[in-house]
Amino acid sequence: MHPKKCSLLLSNAFSNPIRSASAALLPLDTKSLSIDTAMRYNSNMFRIYPGLAFRFTISLLLVLAVVAMLALTGCVRRPRAPEHLRILFTSDTQGNFTPCGCSGGPRGGIQARSTAIRQERESAPGAVILVDTGNFTSGITTDVERIKAEYVSNAMAQIGYDAVNVGHLDAKRPREDVMSYNKPGFPLTSAGYTYADPDTGVRDYSFPSDIVVDVDGFKIGIIGSPMDDLIVADLGFQNEPTTTAPELLVYMNKVLNDDNVNIVIMITDNAQPTADATLVSSRFILASVVIGGQAAFTDYTESKSGEEIFHPVFIPRAQSWGRSLGILDLELTPSGGITSYTLRYDDLNEDVEKDPAFDTMTEEYLAAVNAPPTGIPEMAQTGYIGSESCRDCHDWEYETWGNSRHAGAWTTLENADRLRESTCIPCHTTGYTASETFPSVMVPYNLRGVGCESCHGPGENHKLYQEYVIYGQLTGEERGEGLTDPMIRTPPESTCLECHQPPYDEGWIYNTKIRRILHE
Repeated sequence: MHPKKCSLLLSNAFSNPIRSASAALLPLDTKSLSIDTAMRYNSNMFRIYPGLAFRFTISLLLVLAVVAMLALTGCVRRPRAPEHLRILFTSDTQGNFTPCGCSGGPRGGIQARSTAIRQERESAPGAVILVDTGNFTSGITTDVERIKAEYVSNAMAQIGYDAVNVGHLDAKRPREDVMSYNKPGFPLTSAGYTYADPDTGVRDYSFPSDIVVDVDGFKIGIIGSPMDDLIVADLGFQNEPTTTAPELLVYMNKVLNDDNVNIVIMITDNAQPTADATLVSSRFILASVVIGGQAAFTDYTESKSGEEIFHPVFIPRAQSWGRSLGILDLELTPSGGITSYTLRYDDLNEDVEKDPAFDTMTEEYLAAVNAPPTGIPEMAQTGYIGSESCRDCHDWEYETWGNSRHAGAWTTLENADRLRESTCIPCHTTGYTASETFPSVMVPYNLRGVGCESCHGPGENHKLYQEYVIYGQLTGEERGEGLTDPMIRTPPESTCLECHQPPYDEGWIYNTKIRRILHE
């Protein structure tokens, strides 16, 4: 019986057993029949048909017995869970609308993601929900990063997410700024961040604290949380990770009971190693699934059933910058218990077809992020003079560099048709690696490519120093007393890590790779 009909029957029987008995005895309209009317009607009928009194008494006893049974056993049956539930999840887009990656090839991007999600939805044997574990923005509030966040959120809304966790990078931005992205298809949630009302001092959730997804009456509660691995100083002043684990448990219990939710899924941008994150998630026993912790490699798979399953089921996040899509297939009991599950990840590499539905939006995005700032002429980095200036004195070293991948870094972007992606430009130039984004049209020709000064430092002062030394040796006249050569002979790892770090370079080992480029 449908829960609403069952509830109505129980209410009817409790409030008016005489009317219900009358309805059982004779074809009466139970909605319009009052108790007094039923009593008068039955009294008249009993005089005309004496045998009806006995039948009425039996009917009334039966109604009261049914009422007692329903009251004891519970009338409203919880809706059945879908036999199969597929959870699709993405992680850490960080404003990257287009693919990213160098040494391993570009991966990710909204167009590849949309294709993969559509295919996984179509192939699912049952219900599907789509969530994101957080950090759809980079947390930076420059104009370019705001543009990227706007395009990413609009695209994800068009794909259609059921819940998006507010990650710690997102929470570094003002609360009102983050909430401006909340929209249908992109519903933000977090039960981990709170703020104090400036007038009353009362603490409240910064963002919607949970989202309920209804699958044919079976309710799935989705709760976003940073869990335990955040540093308060890294966050914006309006958001604090002040919701402790005990509070989250209390809140989960409220969602399960007050909101009539059948199961709870936690989504978090917690990036602790898997073992530590699993230990943290084990405290949230009321949850059925926790998605978080260190991201899994794209070839990682997992399959468990029966006693192999621990509660809650802990699932590693998808690759950062949206470079993979996680697929978790659950087999459920009628009440929502997990009997088995399989886990895999789609690698969103260049082999994934780009969804043409986003062609126009991609063109608009590239035009927006690659537009040079108004009123600023072509820039030249102070102190950088270009690799060609080094050739006069370091011809052999120059030739060695010219045959390296560093020298061809700009050409790599040209061949991949990526010069319009301003987030790629800094690491393919000399002197701009400190920039988060930079339009290609503003890079001077002599600084295109990763040149000598990328590793050894700006060459202008080095050249001046050498001129002073040579002049003094030829004339015997000391010049530039106290002047030292600023040139760095072997770059420290910190210099390399400005670019050689995930997701740009997944296989970085300093001691191995530095030997490949030495030309002493």
